[in-house]
Amino acid sequence: MDTLQQIETNPVAEETVDHYLDRGAEAYQRKLWGEAAAICAQGLQKFPDNAHLWHGLGRVFRSDSGKDREALLSFARAHALAPDNTEMRKDYADFLSKREHYAEAEHHYANLYKEEGETGFIMFSLGNHYQRATRYGFAAACFWQANILQPHFDNSQRRYEELVHCHNTSFHPRFLEDVRVRMAQAAIKPLAPYAR
Repeated sequence: MDTLQQIETNPVAEETVDHYLDRGAEAYQRKLWGEAAAICAQGLQKFPDNAHLWHGLGRVFRSDSGKDREALLSFARAHALAPDNTEMRKDYADFLSKREHYAEAEHHYANLYKEEGETGFIMFSLGNHYQRATRYGFAAACFWQANILQPHFDNSQRRYEELVHCHNTSFHPRFLEDVRVRMAQAAIKPLAPYAR
C-alpha cells in the first residue's frame, strides 16, 4: 500500500492546518519525500487555499529530485495566495533563479528589496542569483554589500573572495549602483507568476 493510500485509510483525529504542517515537517526532516508530499496533499484537500501548505509542498518537491515542475507550480501557488510573505517570495525567487528563469526571479528579488530594504539577507540572495546568472560583477557587489551590512552573513565574505579568485572580478561601486538601479526597474515591471 503506498503512502497516500495509508493516509487515506487512517483518518487524522485533529484536522487543522498546523497538524498537517507539523506532520509534513516531521516527514520532511526524515527525508521521506513521498510521505511529506502525501501529508501536504491531504491537507490541501481540506484547505485548498492555504499558502503554507502549498509552500511546504513546494519545499518537498524541491528536495525530491525530478519534481521541479511540481515544485515550481507549488511555489507559484503559495506566492499567489500570500504575495506579501517574505519567506515564500524568497523561496519562489530562489527556485526560479536556480532553474534559470532569471527575469522572473529578478522581479521577485526586486520586490523583496523594495519592501525589506537593503539587508544582508536580500543582498546575499541577490549575490547567489547573479552568480547563477553569470553576472559576476553584480554578484561580487552584492556579497560585498551583504558583508558590510551584516558582517559574516552566511559566509558572504568567503563568497566574495571566491568570485575574486575564480572569476577575476572584484567590488566596484558602479556594480552596486547598477544593482540598485536594476532593483528599482525590476520592481515596477508587472509580471504574472511563473507557472509553466
